[in-house]
Amino acid sequence: MAASNEIEWLKEDWMQDPSYNIEVAPGFEEHREELRAWRFAFEADYEKLEDEQLRARAHHHDRTVERQKAIEDASLMERRHRKAASHALQELFHAAGLGPFGPGPENLGDALDVLVDDLVRSAEARAEMMRLSAD
Repeated sequence: MAASNEIEWLKEDWMQDPSYNIEVAPGFEEHREELRAWRFAFEADYEKLEDEQLRARAHHHDRTVERQKAIEDASLMERRHRKAASHALQELFHAAGLGPFGPGPENLGDALDVLVDDLVRSAEARAEMMRLSAD
């Protein structure tokens, strides 16, 4: 049976990286139900806080919550595609032999296609964000 300080450490560790179900952590099998209940309560509190913050941002910008959420979602997509485009550009340089490791195994044309696709998706998401932001 894990000591209470070990359980608290596990919870703190999980809050830093909630990408796994805490209740299946090795060595804590006897605390499965307790940890599951704690995770569900934590996630519910977090969702409530996120909702309150979204409502506050919507109020601040004099928008509906739905419109604010759509703007934030479009902004997130734009950032993701911009990051993907940056990665695709690095792959393009690598495929062309311009990177620090010399020519890569990728086809230059394929790398260019990925870059263009990510740039287009980024621009589309930005246009949607701007459209939604217009008052």
